[in-house]
Amino acid sequence: MKALLNETEDKMKKSVARLEHEFTTIRAGRANPAVLEPVVVDYYGVPTPIQQMAAVSVSEARILVIQPWDASTLKAIEKAILASDIGITPTNDGKVLRLAFPQPTEDRRKELCKSIKKLGEEAKVAVRNVRRDSIEKLKAKKKASELTEDEVKDGEKPLTAIARHYLETSNCPRFMPQDIMRERKQRLADLAKEYHADGIIVASNKFCEYWSYERTIDTIVLPRDFGYPVCSIEKEYINSASGQLRTRFQAFVESIEIKKIQEGK
Repeated sequence: MKALLNETEDKMKKSVARLEHEFTTIRAGRANPAVLEPVVVDYYGVPTPIQQMAAVSVSEARILVIQPWDASTLKAIEKAILASDIGITPTNDGKVLRLAFPQPTEDRRKELCKSIKKLGEEAKVAVRNVRRDSIEKLKAKKKASELTEDEVKDGEKPLTAIARHYLETSNCPRFMPQDIMRERKQRLADLAKEYHADGIIVASNKFCEYWSYERTIDTIVLPRDFGYPVCSIEKEYINSASGQLRTRFQAFVESIEIKKIQEGK
């Protein structure tokens, strides 16, 4: 049964991951490095993704900056972007390319809402199908006399619970009741205790106003009320600054180690 539960959750996770990836490729008016993923550059006859040729970063909410590691490839990257279906003309200052994402029109917003709703419904159907297939496997075991009727019913309950976890929508933290917000902090602290963690890292995507709010709350509440040090980071949609993140994580771990030494632990 455990193997079936793990298999079910793994498939549901993949369905949600596909949805999240599709969301990142939608051009919704904010600078998003993921829109460049389909773009390949003719690099000495070899089709090469831009991310393998340049550092891509978000300098402002609507500005994407592309800085080639080899300055001679600047023109080739610009040409590839112009030939793509991104629909944005880059500006070239001789060193970097900048993509300015325009504010969506009213018609574009309506179109985006329809597309996002369609993608969401498709992902929900995929999750429900995974649940249905897993329940069918239980019924097949009953038919083969490997499980009883009660065991099948008991097995359906966790499968339904897993599906509900992926189907239910999280509320924006700004509008969560205080008791719900408190429960979320308590859950984080309980997990940290269960895994014997010495600290907690909380992260949100850059320019994500909703979850940045909860990240700020975590930074205050977790140390004050539960005694866990927190490393709070705001990252971009792709790990273009992995070196900086590594440095911050190392410093965070070192600060915890120093505190433990000072406390004689």
